[in-house]
Amino acid sequence: MFRSALLLLAVSLILAVLPTRDATGEPQLRRLSREPGAAAGPPGVRLEALTPLHDDASLRRALADFDRGRTQRAVDAFTPRIDDAPERAERQRALFLVGWGLAEAERHEEALEILTRCVEDAPLFADYCAWRAAEATEALERFAEAEAWARMVRPDAVFGPRARYLRGRVTAALQRHEEAVRIFLDFLGDHPNAFYRTELEFDLISSLLAIEDIDEAALALHRVIVNNPGTPHETRAQRILGGIQAGLSSDVTSRIAPSSHEDRIRRAEVLYGRHRSEQVIELLMPVHGSEGTRTGAGCRATWLIARSWSKLRRHANAAPFYDEIVGQCDEELTLRALYNGGRAWWNAGERDRAFDTFQRIWTEHPEHSFSDDAKLFAARIRRSQGREDEAVRILEAQIAAYPDGDMFKDAVWLLMARHMLAGEYRQAVRFAEGVASHTGEDDLYSRGRIAYFQGRALERLSLHREARSTYTQVLRDHPMGYYSLLALNRLKRLEPEHARGLVAELRRDSPRTEGFIQLAPALAHDDAFRLGREFLRMELPTFAQREFNRLQSAHPNDTELGWAISLFFHHAGIHHISHNVPGSRTGLNLAYPAASNRERWEVAYPRPWWDEVQDAARERGLDPHLIYAIMREESGFRAQVESWANALGLLQLMLPTANDMARLTGRGSVTRQQLLDPAINIELGTMFMRTLADRYDDHPGLVIAGYNGGTGNVGNWLRERGDMDFDLWVEEIPFGQTRNYVKRVSMTYWVYRWLYDEHEPWLDMPDRLPSR
Repeated sequence: MFRSALLLLAVSLILAVLPTRDATGEPQLRRLSREPGAAAGPPGVRLEALTPLHDDASLRRALADFDRGRTQRAVDAFTPRIDDAPERAERQRALFLVGWGLAEAERHEEALEILTRCVEDAPLFADYCAWRAAEATEALERFAEAEAWARMVRPDAVFGPRARYLRGRVTAALQRHEEAVRIFLDFLGDHPNAFYRTELEFDLISSLLAIEDIDEAALALHRVIVNNPGTPHETRAQRILGGIQAGLSSDVTSRIAPSSHEDRIRRAEVLYGRHRSEQVIELLMPVHGSEGTRTGAGCRATWLIARSWSKLRRHANAAPFYDEIVGQCDEELTLRALYNGGRAWWNAGERDRAFDTFQRIWTEHPEHSFSDDAKLFAARIRRSQGREDEAVRILEAQIAAYPDGDMFKDAVWLLMARHMLAGEYRQAVRFAEGVASHTGEDDLYSRGRIAYFQGRALERLSLHREARSTYTQVLRDHPMGYYSLLALNRLKRLEPEHARGLVAELRRDSPRTEGFIQLAPALAHDDAFRLGREFLRMELPTFAQREFNRLQSAHPNDTELGWAISLFFHHAGIHHISHNVPGSRTGLNLAYPAASNRERWEVAYPRPWWDEVQDAARERGLDPHLIYAIMREESGFRAQVESWANALGLLQLMLPTANDMARLTGRGSVTRQQLLDPAINIELGTMFMRTLADRYDDHPGLVIAGYNGGTGNVGNWLRERGDMDFDLWVEEIPFGQTRNYVKRVSMTYWVYRWLYDEHEPWLDMPDRLPSR
């Protein structure tokens, strides 16, 4: 008792010395420079201060283990430094590492001694150490102390929510169940998506049962059952619910009846979010069978069944369910069903049914945003049926009715394309001149398209000077865009010297964008920023990302903060985080990479796993920049990623494809786990690229198309339209996903060439397509 009182007094004293946050005024921007010794805003916000703290290889291995939750090596390595390190900052880091590591190893008494010192002597890490101290005292069943420690963790700290949850647990352990229930319910209201929500729900249920509020406990159990279908959590909740079922009120009994349609639908929604499409269909077919679309529940069930069939790409199965919804459910769901049903019939090869479905959208709901989409899709269908005149009428009506629609640009292009495809080059030039700048081109996949093809038409008419001028303007107006890439290729063929001179000029004199990263001093002094930077220097990227995420959540619109954080991760070699700056591509594509902005381009387009990529490129006869382009767009450099379609690793390989490649390389076969190994994934992914290159005569655009669309589809498109030049062929790819993928990856490929290949900054895309 006396000892507990002393410890509580100690905790209260520690609380008194924790640092408080200073109020800040209006932020002032200063520059964060890469130049050694250059001023960069507040002291310590310089890139040279981001270098790792340790050169010793054994310490770095210990820190790498620590970041992954294997802490013993760090405890052994850093314990002597708590008292012996010459610098206070190093002693503070050692206190954090050792205290955290001992707590992780459940050596609670030892951990508490170090964690108490950490809170007293290492204020930057105080929230982390107080949180682990709260966990340690909870484990020792010293619940009053645990509650005091948890209160010391600031609510906005990384572990602030977890500390709040712990307070609820120890309050319950102290038999203050009504208070615990309030804490748990308030927490669920503030953090409905916490990853440990189910764990918290069970604690809430225990306290509700302790105060004999079994109706509320049953409702909480029902939430667990609905939100965790097919898991041990569901089994546990069902068992508890069975034990209290007899004492429930009739109202609650009816609300949680497991056979209710609402229950099935909510469970299906969870399964749908987890891509368990077959289970969704199986679960909801009885609801559909009994309700049809006569009720709201029936409409929701029918919609989920249709969407699940679509997700499984069983479009012929999906389309009838969409049709059932039309006119039977509310207007918004009817519209969504018409839109998705039209696409389903189209994908199923039922083009006339698809056309009729789309036509209902613009005739019955002309003001809805889906209407311009529907007209465009209908026009594409009529084009595919050879009914060009009808397609033109629909497109012209679309342009007149929806001049601000998001499909305006594509309608304009299809009207231009009919002249290009028919060889009507004078009409194409007149059309382009007629629309002038009112093309609607507003994204990376369309900017510069009309102007580029105007240049192509001029070139076909042997008006080479005019074509050269048009191509040059496309390059100046749309830095690093897809159509700029194509325009540069045309210039290189028409006038190689002019193309080289233009590249040199653009590299040297591109319009200046801010080349430094700017950061408000107030942010640089924020604890989250300071901790994130400190963790990066300690080579603890998981910890750093938590802090930087916290900072960005508080400042979601500060793009310079995003760039600064990305720059930090870039220099730490953590490229799956660093390259993904929100809006980076659109922000960067305002100017060509040049000395003034190169830093940002390199952050957004890094080259990790350089040795593996170089070796594979050399062995396969591939351009390493093509490998990086596909890697960046497929996985974002995340080696451990798995897509919803079960594609794995850096180059997003499906297991059957990977095993085909493994046999070609002599590896034999691979497991799913092996595909998460960067070296193996690169080895097999580049072999797949090599087979595509062999099939398509090393045409980079077709390698890219085949990587996404599959060789069967690309083969069909070549047989149907292989007489087209490559640029028009891409525009006619019927799968929008593959069409945009070819453009996006080609742009990325070009960026890599421009940044890292001093002598060949262009990317040749041959006009002629292989015959197969």
